[in-house]
Amino acid sequence: MGLKERRRSMKRLLKTLIPCLVACFMVIGLCHTSSFTSAEESSNTPVPAHEKSISGDEENGYTLTLNVKGQKETIPGQKPKVDVVLVVDQSGSMDNNDSYDMTDPDTGAKVTRMAALKKIVTGKNGLSQTILGNENLDAQIAVVAYSGSEDAYGDLQPPSSNEDTAYNDAVTISNWVGNYSGSSFTGESAVSSINASVNGIDGDGGTNCEAGLIKASEVFSTSRSDAQKYLIFLSDGTPTYYYANGEDYYPTTNWSLSFTEQEIPEGTLNPNEEGITVEQYGTDVIYGKHIVWEGLRPVTKTEWYSIRQRDTGWHYFEEEGVGVWKYGKYSQGWVTTEEKYDEGITLGNGNSDTTASEIPVPEGEDYNGICSKRANEAVGTYLNGYGLDGFYTVGVAGNANETFLKGLLTYSNAGIKAYYKGTNTASLKNAFTEISNSIMDRSLTVSNVTITDSLSDYVNLSSSVVDGTVTGATILITDANGIDVTSTENAQAGMSVSFSGNNVICDFNDGYSLKENYTYSVSFGVTPSQKAYTEFSKNNGSYGVDESENALTGFESNGLATLTYTYGDSESSETKTVPYEQKPEIQVSANKLSVTKEVKGAYANVNDEFKFTLTLKDEEGNPVNDTLGGIKFVDGKYEFTLKDNEKVEFNNLPRNYSYKVEEDSYDGYETTYLTGTESDSNKPSSTVPSDTFTYGNKDGVSVTVTNTAEAVPLTGITDNTPKGLGLIGSIVVEIAAIAFVLKKKRQLKM
Repeated sequence: MGLKERRRSMKRLLKTLIPCLVACFMVIGLCHTSSFTSAEESSNTPVPAHEKSISGDEENGYTLTLNVKGQKETIPGQKPKVDVVLVVDQSGSMDNNDSYDMTDPDTGAKVTRMAALKKIVTGKNGLSQTILGNENLDAQIAVVAYSGSEDAYGDLQPPSSNEDTAYNDAVTISNWVGNYSGSSFTGESAVSSINASVNGIDGDGGTNCEAGLIKASEVFSTSRSDAQKYLIFLSDGTPTYYYANGEDYYPTTNWSLSFTEQEIPEGTLNPNEEGITVEQYGTDVIYGKHIVWEGLRPVTKTEWYSIRQRDTGWHYFEEEGVGVWKYGKYSQGWVTTEEKYDEGITLGNGNSDTTASEIPVPEGEDYNGICSKRANEAVGTYLNGYGLDGFYTVGVAGNANETFLKGLLTYSNAGIKAYYKGTNTASLKNAFTEISNSIMDRSLTVSNVTITDSLSDYVNLSSSVVDGTVTGATILITDANGIDVTSTENAQAGMSVSFSGNNVICDFNDGYSLKENYTYSVSFGVTPSQKAYTEFSKNNGSYGVDESENALTGFESNGLATLTYTYGDSESSETKTVPYEQKPEIQVSANKLSVTKEVKGAYANVNDEFKFTLTLKDEEGNPVNDTLGGIKFVDGKYEFTLKDNEKVEFNNLPRNYSYKVEEDSYDGYETTYLTGTESDSNKPSSTVPSDTFTYGNKDGVSVTVTNTAEAVPLTGITDNTPKGLGLIGSIVVEIAAIAFVLKKKRQLKM
C-alpha cells in the first residue's frame, strides 16, 4: 500500500474514531482543555492557528464557527523528503526556428520554446533553485526527455534489430540529484548539475507522450520510499506516436496456391495407369515440350508455379509426398496474414493522434486518438502504483493539446492534480512558480484536515441535514488578504460537513494542503436545547457555578472540538489531534408567570382567601416532579392562595413547558379568567381556566382571576332588594337582636 493510500485509510479510521474518542473524553472528564498535551510539547510538530467562536442570540439563533489557518513551518530536527521527476518534451517543435512564440525571460528577445523553458527551469528562483536550493527540504530531482520517431518497416515487415530498439523514445537525462549528502547541504552543486542536464536537451522528432510517462515510472522505481513524489509533465502539442503493446499487429502478404481436384474424365489417359511416375516425368520436363494426352498434360507443382501466368488450365498434378497424379488445378492468389509487433516498437504517423492508416489496431480500438489513449493507460499501468503526491501537466505554447493534458490527470490517483497553460513566457514561468509553491506547501504545511465539533447537551443543530450532510452549513475560505476565494479554492479543498450522533464533522479532500495564510472556516446554526432552559430554571435563573464557586455566564455550546491534521506528508509525518481552546457559551431566558386576584361584588368578602393550583408539564406532556424557578412541583402541581388585590409572580419557569392556572370552586362567586401576555391589553375573558398554554418565548404571561359575588341568601335564592333597603333591614335586625338580649338579662336578675 502506497503512502497516499495509507493516509486515506488513516483518515477514514480517524473519522470513525474521533466521535468515539470525544465521547470517551467527555465521560471520563478529560474534555477540559488543560487535560490535553499540546503538539509542541509532545513532538514539536507545529500547530496551525485555529479558533472557535459564536455569534447571534437566543431569539434569532446562534451561529458556531470553527476555523483553521494555513501556515508554512519546518519541524525542528526534520526535513520533508521530496522526489521530483521533470518530464520534458524534446520534440522538434520545441526547438524549431519556426516556433519563436516565446521570449527570453531576461532580454525579451524571441526564442524557441525550449530556450524559454530552459531559462525558466534553471534561472533565478526557477524550479531547480526553489526545490534543491531549499535547506528545509531533503530534495531530489531527476529529468526525463521524450520525443518519438517512426521505426523503419519498409514494406511493413517487422524491423530488424539494427533498425530499432524497443522503448527507445525517451531517455533519462539526469538520474536523481539530491541537495543533501548525509547531513551536509549540497544544494548549490545539485542545482548546477540539474541545470546542466536541462540545458543539454535538444529538440528533434515527434511526440511519444507514452514514452515519457513510462520512463518517468522507471525513475520513480528508484525513488525513496519515505519521500513525497511529484511528476511534472510538459508537452507543446499532441501525441503523435505510441508504443506497441503486444497486441498491435501488421499485415504480411504472400503467394498462396490452393488445389481444386476433379474426377479424371472418362476416356482420358491416366498417367498413373500408364505407369508414368512423378519422379520420371518431373526430371524430364523442359519448358515448351509437352507430353499431351487428349489435350491434357501432366505437370509438377513446381513446374506449374513457374509458368502459372501462362498456363492456368486443368492438368494432372502430382500429389506431394505420395508420388501419384491427381487431376485438377491450382489457383494462385495473395494471402494477407497478421503478425504482431514486438512490444515497445514505435507506431504512429508522426503528424496526428492516429496510427498509420495502413496499420490496423487491435480489435475494439479506434486508431483515431490511439496515441493519447496509450499515454492515458500508461498513467494507470505504470505510475499509479507509486502513489504520487502531485501530478502536474503543463501545456507549452498556444497549440498544446489542453484536452489531452487535462484528461491525462483524470487517470491519475495523485493527491494533487493540476493543469497549467504556458501559452507565453510569463504564463509558463507562473506555472512553474505555482508548481514549486504547491510542492513546498504540501511538504511544509497542513494536510489531511478534519474539524470535529461535539455539540453539548445545551444546544441543538438548527442547520438543515439531508442524509447525514449538513446542507445548511456555510463554508468560507479567505486568502492572505482576506478576500473570499471559496468558489475557486473549495473546488480543490473539497470542504464538506456531515452530522453523526451529536458531532459536526468538516472534512477536506484527501491530500489537500492548506495554503499559507489562507483561513478555512465552517459555520452552522444551533439553538438552545430544552435541557438548557430546564437547567436554567432549576438554577432559578442562573447558569450555576464552576469548581471555584464562581458564577458561570452561560452554557457551553460544545463538549470537545478538535482539529486533526498532518504536518507535511511523508512516512515520518504524524497525524495529530489538538483541541479548540475556546468554549463559546449560549445564554437563555426563562418564562415569567403572574397571577392576580380580584374580588368584586356588593356581597363579596375581600378578606376571603382563594386557593389556586398551578399545573406544569414538560415538553412531552409529562407532569413535572422537580423544583423549577424556586417552586417545588409534585405530580406536576403547586398550590398557593391569594386574596383580593394580591399578586404572585413565578419567575424563571422553563420555556416550552405547558402551564395551567386553576382556582378552586367557591359558592356564591362567579369566576372569570383573563389570560395572555403581559403586554396584551385585550386578553380574552373566560369562565373556565385557560386550557394548557405553552411558553415558546420569553414574554411574560399574566392571568387575572376575578371572583364576583352578588347577594345570595342562605336559601340560595338571589335577593333582588335594592341595596339601600337591604342595608336598613340589616340594621333593624341588629337592633332587635340587641333588645332581645337586654330583656333576657333583666328577667334573670328578678
